[in-house]
Amino acid sequence: MHVPQTFRETDGSRHRALIHQHPLATLITAGSPYPDANHIPMVLAAERTPAADLSGSRLLAHVPRVSPLVEQAHAGVAALAVFQGPDAYVTPSWYADKSIHGKVVPTWNYAVVHLTGTLKSIDDPGWVLDQLNLLTAQQEAARDAPWAVSDAPAEFTRRMVQGLVGLELVVDTCVGKWKVSQNKDQTDQQRVAIELGSSSKPAEQALGALMRERLQPSSP
Repeated sequence: MHVPQTFRETDGSRHRALIHQHPLATLITAGSPYPDANHIPMVLAAERTPAADLSGSRLLAHVPRVSPLVEQAHAGVAALAVFQGPDAYVTPSWYADKSIHGKVVPTWNYAVVHLTGTLKSIDDPGWVLDQLNLLTAQQEAARDAPWAVSDAPAEFTRRMVQGLVGLELVVDTCVGKWKVSQNKDQTDQQRVAIELGSSSKPAEQALGALMRERLQPSSP
């Protein structure tokens, strides 16, 4: 991924927050004859001493036993997990220069995290059940009456788990790209954040909130 320094995000806490809020990863591996991409919810394991850059962290997932990913993971294939945060089109109409000289163009703002590492399979029902509990608890936490895996009949859950295999990606590298108008002056940054925040579209509202949290005034 091309990441100009202006848009590079190195704050591990922001990486973690994006992964937590947008856990559906695009997991890319080398296929034949083309690369293979699968869309899988993944969660970061809670490490006792997490690295600021996420290196050494573990991404946990599960897939059906029949998935080709199981064989790839068993062989220890290299993989790339892409987590896509909020994104939105940005119209030139929001820039001050539009009414001055008109030399402005549209763009697309977004936030994304790329994690690379070695993928391995874990054929252990207890591990898979723990991962299911972790993922479910994370996604149900905000509900008034959270559902838990234990709410399902134990025998039903046991049979379901037997059809799954765990995946673990040990992170080697983590690259964050927050393209949120840092190349614009403070006036334009604020205007874009306000316009997105006032949108009726949830994704645009989320991006506006991310911009307000992230953006600093541009250097003169």
